[in-house]
Amino acid sequence: MDLNLARPAGLDEAAWAAIEDSRARLERAVNDGDHPLAIGTAKDLAEAVARTVLGARGETVVSSDDFGKAINGAHSALHRQPGIGLTDDPVVRNIAQSSRNIVLELPAARNRCGTGHGRAVLPDVSVELVNISVSGALLWARWALNASKL
Repeated sequence: MDLNLARPAGLDEAAWAAIEDSRARLERAVNDGDHPLAIGTAKDLAEAVARTVLGARGETVVSSDDFGKAINGAHSALHRQPGIGLTDDPVVRNIAQSSRNIVLELPAARNRCGTGHGRAVLPDVSVELVNISVSGALLWARWALNASKL
């Protein structure tokens, strides 16, 4: 699975470092076969991209804002911008919206079987859930970084 992201030309070093840290963590989790960590870091990567996009576009980024608010805010900011192949193309718009919907399910996946919760019993995490969580996060992150034209 390709876990690389392309850095937008206008994104500053500190913002890219935050995204790259989440991406590298995700890559380690996937390569190590740590399924709960892969799901948790897929969520973290999407959130890092969302917060970076919001900050780069001059939107207020409140650290206490929840995941859904960050994702929806970034998606909305990118969806509204003018540009060739973005909001003018209904197919692109629908695919981007579908990828956002996948990403919005990541907190539920993380809560059920990802990291961040002390557990009395290890969760059974399917490879299918890991693959769709990681792939969905990467799809949305790639779209957001490309669409942001930072």
